[in-house]
Amino acid sequence: MRRVGEEARDLARAAVPPSGQYAVVIDADEIAALLTPIQVNASAEGLYQKSSRFEVRKAGADRRAGRRSADRGLERDRPYGLQSYAFDANGVAGQRVEIVKDGVFAKPWAPKQFADYLKTPPTGRFANLELPAGKTPFDELVRGERTLYVRAFSWLTPDAARGNFGSEVRVGYLYENGERKPIKGGTVSGNVFKALGAAHYSRRPCSSATTSDPRRFASRA
Repeated sequence: MRRVGEEARDLARAAVPPSGQYAVVIDADEIAALLTPIQVNASAEGLYQKSSRFEVRKAGADRRAGRRSADRGLERDRPYGLQSYAFDANGVAGQRVEIVKDGVFAKPWAPKQFADYLKTPPTGRFANLELPAGKTPFDELVRGERTLYVRAFSWLTPDAARGNFGSEVRVGYLYENGERKPIKGGTVSGNVFKALGAAHYSRRPCSSATTSDPRRFASRA
């Protein structure tokens, strides 16, 4: 409630962010939608149809990037997970599957049908997505000459195959030399795969009334 109240007050005086290329921090609430291309390309169906850009035991993000992305897990049996299940429609038991390990595509998530096609163990349908916390304090993520922190997009539907995205900022804050200004409007664009290759993940929630765990991406606004 405190966060919603803060945003309502700030939006009354928010301005459009300046154009240019600078660091962007994306709130954890938007991460699931942002990672849709990872889900699609990490599927056994994508591998079988040869539409996936991933190869097992190869880097899952842009290989030109200097940093590795965080681990990503797929959980079917996480307690209170909104997509958790005991067994899927094909009788495959819910389980935790590590899709990306140290920035490398470890194994696909595979429903029974495509697992049989690829002759790989079935993992069941996709369920809850898990990303561990990072090591960078939030205050360090927004430090610098100019950083845009996006709390919420108006919509976020990246291209599932290529990873390109562009979305209007519904609620955000511009940090310039230690000063925070509310913003709305403008578009953040980039490529999910390139961004993940140089991403920094926050260690803990933002200290200024937010309850989420923001993640910094190297894609530019």
